[in-house]
Amino acid sequence: MLFDKSLVKSRQEAIGLILSGNVFIDSQRIDKPGTKVEINCNLILKQKDKMWVSRGGYKLDKAINDFEVDCTGIIAMDIGSSTGGFTDVLIKKGAKKVYSVDVGYGQLDWNLRNNTRVEVLEKTNARYLDSDIISDTLDAIVCDVSFISLKKVIKPNIKFLKNNGWIISLIKPQFEIGKDLLGKGGVVKNAEHHQMVVDDIRVFFENEIDLSIKGIIDSPILGPKGNKEFLIYGQK
Repeated sequence: MLFDKSLVKSRQEAIGLILSGNVFIDSQRIDKPGTKVEINCNLILKQKDKMWVSRGGYKLDKAINDFEVDCTGIIAMDIGSSTGGFTDVLIKKGAKKVYSVDVGYGQLDWNLRNNTRVEVLEKTNARYLDSDIISDTLDAIVCDVSFISLKKVIKPNIKFLKNNGWIISLIKPQFEIGKDLLGKGGVVKNAEHHQMVVDDIRVFFENEIDLSIKGIIDSPILGPKGNKEFLIYGQK
C-alpha cells in the first residue's frame, strides 16, 4: 500500500521501511511486510530517511537481529562491500573495525570511506588476501558477492577467522547454480533449485571450512531481477 499511495518509490523500499520499524497505522507499528490493512487506514511514515546506505544493509540487519548476534567491539571483514550496506550495519552496531573489501573502485559510501573504523580495501580481490593486508585476527566475516560463488571468496579467508568467530553470508542462487538451471533473464524461480543451492552451501560450511551452522533465513528483500536470496550464519 505504501507503493500504491506513492509514499515510496518501490515495493523494495517499502519493505525496508517496514523492517526498520518506520511504518505505523495511527500509533501501531507495522513490522511485517504483507500485513493486511484497511484501504482507508491512517498510514504514517515516522521516518523516511534511509536507515542504511544501501539495500544490502536491510538484509544483514535482519540476519543479525534474527540470529541475535552481538557486534559490539568486533573486528570484521566485509567481502564484496560495494556501497557499504553490510559495513554500515556492522559499524552502527558497534564494530571496532571493518575491513571493507571490494574488487571495484569508488563505490563505497563517502561517510564510511572517511570513518576511522573502516579499512577501505578497493581494487582488492578477496581471494588473494594475506596477513600483510589483513593484520588482525577476525571476529567475523560478512559476505555479499555477485558473479562468483561465495565459496571462492570465503574459503581462502577462513584462516583469518578466530576460533568461535562467525560468518554471515548472503546466498545468491543465481551465482551458485549451473547455467543450465538458470531461468530466463538469469532468475532462479524453482523452489527445488533454491533448496539445492542452500543445501550445497550448508555442506560447504560444515565439511570444507568446518563451521557449525547456526541458522539459515530467507533474505527480507529480493535481489536484482527478483531473485530470491538467503542468509546463512555459521560459527567456527
